[in-house]
Amino acid sequence: MAEHRVVVYTPLGAQDTRRIERLRAIPDPVVGCPEHGRPLSEILREKAEQATREGRNGEIPLPR
Repeated sequence: MAEHRVVVYTPLGAQDTRRIERLRAIPDPVVGCPEHGRPLSEILREKAEQATREGRNGEIPLPR
């Protein structure tokens, strides 16, 4: 039977909390033209799902 694991990371102090908030404030870049572009996170998620379906364990090939 498969196991499930939940890992939760919490900041240790105020400095860590500020760092996390700064990272969250970075906008998700849009790839492509403004009218038809898509968020980078959406594109990477789809590529990871495709890699998993193809048996590559979610590895995303990067362009050279």
